[in-house]
Amino acid sequence: QVGTDFQGNRYYRSRRRIPAGQPRAGHERRWVIYNGANDASRVPAEWHGWLHGTPHRHAARAYAPAAA
Repeated sequence: QVGTDFQGNRYYRSRRRIPAGQPRAGHERRWVIYNGANDASRVPAEWHGWLHGTPHRHAARAYAPAAA
């Protein structure tokens, strides 16, 4: 788990990068587990950017992955 937002949604990323030959090869897979209804409009802007690999520079610090 990478983090949570104020609504209790939980954010994750894979440990492995997407393999060569696949769409988005070399990127990591990122996803959200919603706390309640499965509705993308419930994802805050900072986390939306993180999910799509385009985080705001401040969000990257605020939502740094927790140490395992």
